Amino acid sequence: MPPGRGPAAPESVGSAVREAAGVLRRAGCDTPLLDAEVLLCHVTGLSRETLLAHPERRLTPLERRAYREVVGRRAARCPLAYITGRREFMSFDLEVGPGVLVPRPETELLVEVAAAAAREAGARLVADVGTGSGAVVVALARLLPECRFVASDSSPRALEYAARNIARHGLQDRVKLYQGDLLEAFAPAASGRPSGPASSRPSGPASGRRLLDGVVANLPYVAQTEWPGLPPEVRLYEPPESLLGGLDGLDLFRRLASQLPFHLAPGGFVCLEVGAEQADAVTALLMGTGLFDSVRVHRDLAGRPRVLAARRAPAGPAAGPGRDSPLGVGQQLGRDRRREGPAERSSRVGPSSTSGPVLLPEGTMSRKDPDDRREGGGARARVIRVSPQAPEPRLLQEAASCLRRGGLVAFPTETVYGLGADARQGRAVRAVFEAKGRPPDNPLIVHVSSPAEVRPLVRRLPERAEALMRAFWPGPLSLVLERSGAVASEVSCGLDTVAVRMPDHPVALELIRLAGVPVAAPSANRSGYPSPTRAEDVLADLGDRIDYVIDAGPCSVGVESTVLDLTEPVPTVLRPGGITLEELRRVLGDVRLAAGADAGADLDRPPKSPGLRHRHYAPRARVILVLPETDRPGEVRAAEAVARAVEAETGSGRRVGVACTAETAARLRARLPASVLVRPWGRRTSPPEVASNLFAVLRDLDREEVEVIVAEGMPESGLGLAINDRLRRAAAAGPEVEPARGRRSDPEGGPPGDTILLVCTGNTCRSPMGAVILAEHLRRAGLSGLRVESAGTAAVEGAPASREAVEVMKERGLDLSGHRSRPLTKDLVSQARLILTMEKRHRDAVLEAHPEAADRVHTLKGFAGTAEEEGGEDVADPIGQGPEAYRRAAEEIARAAAGVADRLARKSDFEELLQAGEDEQER
Repeated sequence: MPPGRGPAAPESVGSAVREAAGVLRRAGCDTPLLDAEVLLCHVTGLSRETLLAHPERRLTPLERRAYREVVGRRAARCPLAYITGRREFMSFDLEVGPGVLVPRPETELLVEVAAAAAREAGARLVADVGTGSGAVVVALARLLPECRFVASDSSPRALEYAARNIARHGLQDRVKLYQGDLLEAFAPAASGRPSGPASSRPSGPASGRRLLDGVVANLPYVAQTEWPGLPPEVRLYEPPESLLGGLDGLDLFRRLASQLPFHLAPGGFVCLEVGAEQADAVTALLMGTGLFDSVRVHRDLAGRPRVLAARRAPAGPAAGPGRDSPLGVGQQLGRDRRREGPAERSSRVGPSSTSGPVLLPEGTMSRKDPDDRREGGGARARVIRVSPQAPEPRLLQEAASCLRRGGLVAFPTETVYGLGADARQGRAVRAVFEAKGRPPDNPLIVHVSSPAEVRPLVRRLPERAEALMRAFWPGPLSLVLERSGAVASEVSCGLDTVAVRMPDHPVALELIRLAGVPVAAPSANRSGYPSPTRAEDVLADLGDRIDYVIDAGPCSVGVESTVLDLTEPVPTVLRPGGITLEELRRVLGDVRLAAGADAGADLDRPPKSPGLRHRHYAPRARVILVLPETDRPGEVRAAEAVARAVEAETGSGRRVGVACTAETAARLRARLPASVLVRPWGRRTSPPEVASNLFAVLRDLDREEVEVIVAEGMPESGLGLAINDRLRRAAAAGPEVEPARGRRSDPEGGPPGDTILLVCTGNTCRSPMGAVILAEHLRRAGLSGLRVESAGTAAVEGAPASREAVEVMKERGLDLSGHRSRPLTKDLVSQARLILTMEKRHRDAVLEAHPEAADRVHTLKGFAGTAEEEGGEDVADPIGQGPEAYRRAAEEIARAAAGVADRLARKSDFEELLQAGEDEQER
């Protein structure tokens, strides 16, 4: 019997269970017999005790068909809870399903520890961060009737389940839900807009500056390296964003630790679930905040460290700014950092330990005095090797003293290596420009070690700047503010503004703290060349021009910080970087991208931000940029475009190198001659991986003395915007190849391009299936110049297409394996000439959020003219069902796609088509 089809119509309960258990055992399920019994209970509605007591009971034909379907789904390793729609947790039921993490038994320990901590602290307001299904907050609210709760999650789908579970247990009056990033979900945006709970949108705890008495979090903590080894139930079905915590699994703990000082009240507690090997690292992060004297470790039944608990010291009479001032907490944090020792601060923030080898002390090449620096031919810089996570202050003291004396020190940040000088000393700042050969109208960014250090550097600190500091500092975000007289005018090239940031790297923070001065620091390379992400890159460019190089291994982010101008009425991204436009909009609401910020336009006046010169980040070799055909290019199409560009150059006898994604590299190696150097810089599905290797690969190809580098671009969203910005500037003197893209759309809402956008809910089944089906119909109709893309009204970023959708499309000869979901954004709507939705509710959601697009939004079946014959405009959602439901949805979509292609083919102009569709929009 095929494992995907289930048992072949057994007659009795006993035989049905036995046969189903055999199917599940062969499929590799851990508890096949129990699963078979639970599934039959689910189908029949009878209790397990009743079924076991009456194995002779006959199944009806309807029950047999339903049982075959659910056993087939379980044999495909769909989680049992997704099939039954429920999960027991701490003796009560929760509703769960696709898009939300299934609660685990080990999380019950987190609830027990948090409940005890809340009682001990006398807590009245407690936050559940990353609430998912709401399991933790519902359990705590049942155990602590005297408490009120707020809960946050970044996933709209998860919050829907949480809301239903909260209502199911009658807790709506005591638990409020908010969508957003960790603790920042509870703080109103600087624009005055609420971060917004998922339902009623009350003002939230932070709106009245009310701090939290407790923080409980079960954050994603699976390391990326562990993902391939996870069970299929987890790897194939559960949402990756609810499980993955970055390369080492600690990314979200780092962010949470940086937010705690602004949100946790004196005397408040924090309880965190951690992975079995993460207790020490997360303890160091908590201690590094300066809020806690100790952290207690609680072990699970297997004896593994599972929950960490800590309590912030109560406020004393001389505690400084009061508990009602989040900025005051930041100022206190700054003082705490100056008091704490290196062991506590070393692991607070920064790149993971997997980002490179730990370089322990120490190596000296030579030393020189700042006053002895001379153009070329000077003595080599002294190299100080330190641990990236635990730099010893004694090793950094000399470099810190050098900064105070006006010297130049290259040091690592999470983005790239920077060349630092005291931002107060004009002479030192001028030396930076001289060492780099930097144009005199290209300003520098000032780096600080705590938010409190910003105030003396600026005339005023707007509320929205504080909101951004809470959300993204320490991290790759630079804020342009009005400069005070404390900053040398040379830093800003005579402008009355200054860009400031707090880097997310323990070495940078410790160096700045020890120096006790604001540090102006551009990238530590010769001006115009690729930024350095390794100490050896710095030495190659500037080794005889500066005083010290602090070597802590490779940088983790790899592209420079995002520069956001807060002196404009609407916050404006001057340079895309490590914080994406989408992330900024989640905090501030309205954020725009400056003209030329993504295309490298030359400016007629000194820019407010570095990195805006058109020819920048460029290796010696000429760079040819190949942009993807669509925002989710197939591997074959991307490799074909790169190969064509390479063959054009090798045919002219040039030595060529290729910088591309790992998927493209795998296809190119069999096609290109051995003389072409192919260097992958990461997976197409992992923009952070590409960003971290971007400059290193360009430099490595330069060392191989290639004449031309063909570089594969990334989709124009998220971190891809920053990656393509660097590549466009590197390729400013060469061609930019855009295969089959038609004209480029303005990312800030200019005229729509020739793009058709399909929309469903989660962007993992119907709309991606529709996109590839419609693209095929358009190709057959001779309309291949039109782009077809997809998005979801409640989608998360980066989830793969559902397994069933991939298989059903494969049956049609279409490839969905490379698809990754994305949410519907203002930019996608503005760029689409025609928007087709899977259901009327999707159309209504688009119109509510984007009324300006009213003449371009239709249901797919309504626009195609197939709605009447098929009994309605909606394409039914197959999610959570078997392959047959996906095949039915695909057939409906295909019939509608044929109708859309026919309408397009019969119209000579796309504009005429839209006009023709207006009657239907009114209906």
